[in-house]
Amino acid sequence: MLAERFPALFGAGRPLPIKLRIQADIQQRAPGLFNKKSLSIFLHRHTTSTGYIKALLAAPHRFDLDGAAAGDIAQEHRDAATVEMARRLAVVQARRVAEREAQRQAPRVAAAAAASVTAPGDAPVPAADRPPRPDRPPRQDRADRPPRQDRADRPPRPASPPRQPTSARTSDPRPPRPSPPSPPSQPAAGVAAPALSPAAPPSAPLSAEEVAQNEARRARAALLRTFESSTISRANFCVLKGISDGALEAQLVQARAERKLHPLPPPPAPDREPPPQRPRFDDRGPRRGPPGGRPQGRPPR
Repeated sequence: MLAERFPALFGAGRPLPIKLRIQADIQQRAPGLFNKKSLSIFLHRHTTSTGYIKALLAAPHRFDLDGAAAGDIAQEHRDAATVEMARRLAVVQARRVAEREAQRQAPRVAAAAAASVTAPGDAPVPAADRPPRPDRPPRQDRADRPPRQDRADRPPRPASPPRQPTSARTSDPRPPRPSPPSPPSQPAAGVAAPALSPAAPPSAPLSAEEVAQNEARRARAALLRTFESSTISRANFCVLKGISDGALEAQLVQARAERKLHPLPPPPAPDREPPPQRPRFDDRGPRRGPPGGRPQGRPPR
């Protein structure tokens, strides 16, 4: 609607720097056609687009609704446009670097996934060499099934014999229950006990480098879980975490690849012991006293 009414400014085929406080001019030239809220939303989206920012840097002055010059562009506005264009270019470059890194790691992830598919003889079978699935027989159509027999046409069931009373049962036809196995007895004197298998040796402790790598992997995994469960936008998430969009994308790609390859090991258990239990006190002193007597510090009545 703005392009139809003001083609010199909004219908030029390319964005032009608009005059300051252009909203008042629009309301004056087209009263009652646009409400303030919708016009503000459109102007915000229009002036924050990449094409408009480039036009703000290249154009010599601003334009009014008729396409005429309407004042010079302030230097602070040009500086802000330059900073914003540099930021957007850095985001695009970081995203391209992350995509190239993901494409470089894609063959490794595919090879690891193919190696996880093994045959009965523990030999890896590539997905392309697996035999095709046998075709299932076609399902029988309902029209070809024999019709079900109605209840009225079914033969009556034979009557069951009368049940004998409890006193008439002389013997139980069921076999007796087996007795529970007796516990193993102690070996007799002079008989050697069977040798027990030695316990598995404890796993070697992790080095400082491996512990640091595991902590970094846990941090990336926690960042991925937080990003997937978050409901805020990507830009707000980057501001909240204090990282750039390119660094966030690189960490997310690496965390997804690590989650597919192998699970994260559990964090090491703390070596601290629980604090000792302290005696309970109240306004009458400690509750515990000498055995058989009154608590210390209380005179007898």
